[in-house]
Amino acid sequence: MTSTAWVAEVVGKDVLQSLPLPSGSVERLQASGEAFATALHKALTGKDETVRLPLLMDGKIKTPLFEALSLLAASLEMSAPKGPPIPLVLGQDTKGGDVANVVALGLSLIASRWVTLFPGETGDLAAYFPLTYIDGLPAGRHEILVGHDEQLFCIKQSLGLVSFEKEPASARVYPMETLVFVRNAGQVAIVGMRMQYERDGQTKGKFQHSLLWKGPVKDWESRLAAVKTRLQTSPLTARWIDTPIPPVAEIRVLD
Repeated sequence: MTSTAWVAEVVGKDVLQSLPLPSGSVERLQASGEAFATALHKALTGKDETVRLPLLMDGKIKTPLFEALSLLAASLEMSAPKGPPIPLVLGQDTKGGDVANVVALGLSLIASRWVTLFPGETGDLAAYFPLTYIDGLPAGRHEILVGHDEQLFCIKQSLGLVSFEKEPASARVYPMETLVFVRNAGQVAIVGMRMQYERDGQTKGKFQHSLLWKGPVKDWESRLAAVKTRLQTSPLTARWIDTPIPPVAEIRVLD
């Protein structure tokens, strides 16, 4: 699967930047940023003090501070497979801090970034084509869905598996994450595979799995129908329902 960058191309970056976020998202974004900064501060200094940040969103525009924090969170996450991430990125010891918690809260901040990039129907648009592809696979066909982190986030968000405002931990964007869809005659299950971390933040080099959702086929079909309805009723996305998949969003099957 390719990136979701095509969504910005077809919808228009100016339009995306003007879209309102879902209710409560700005507050959740601010809370995610402050939780990450507080945990990082404790890991570096040993001081258990709450860090308050200036606004991460000024109206509908992300502030430079938000972009800088997001970049730092992503850098810590990406360096974790190579070793304890804070010394690698910042060149400072953590004084025995729980860096796995810092990385986990950073993943919530990265989820905040995807919420701001793909609010509402734009997230549905990013998820729609892979979801319909999965739904159309014949019985007995087994494939692994591999995509970029923002695309998997959009899929989970569209299916109602992510509650960014109410359950921020559910929205964390894990590195090297994969979704496995299992369907038989009566039920559908979605299993997430994600990396595990040591206390120092370094990856354990193996995956853990968790059942994200399981239900009757009719409930699965109902969720897909809800995604399609939202797309059809939005002027921003309606015309993409019955058009060919954009080349940059093609599904590629490796034989």
